[in-house]
Amino acid sequence: MSASQPDSDPEGCSPAAAATLQPPTRLAWNRRRKTKSAKVESLLLQMLHQDAEEGRETRESVERGWARLEAWAQAEQEIRAREDEREQRHRQEVLNCMRETNGLIRRLVGDTNQLLQRILEAAPRTEVAGEAGSAADGASGAGDPAGRPRTGHAEGRLG
Repeated sequence: MSASQPDSDPEGCSPAAAATLQPPTRLAWNRRRKTKSAKVESLLLQMLHQDAEEGRETRESVERGWARLEAWAQAEQEIRAREDEREQRHRQEVLNCMRETNGLIRRLVGDTNQLLQRILEAAPRTEVAGEAGSAADGASGAGDPAGRPRTGHAEGRLG
């Protein structure tokens, strides 16, 4: 570079070349450089702020996602708890119905046993009376166990 070159294009020169500039040109070069540096710094700060904002938004988004996930998990847990409770109540109702049914069956069996016992207690007297009538009927050939004379087709075939 020639000595006149830095004066004609002070912006394009290096800091070492700028040191050789005349004081007013060097001052202007420093101001432009500071302005450029300030612009670059401003852009860098703006980018950092933007990155920070995007990072904050991302972090908030992730936090909202986790909150939704936790809320969903809590709701799912509550649903399962209600279903378990409902199933437990249903099991208890079924168990109560089975106990009630068993009680009714036992009562029915007991009542049936009592009825059969009464029938059996009354049966020997009925059988004895029936056997006596049958024996008398068989001996005379005259009638049915109630003592009525037999009539009808069977008698006609026999006789």
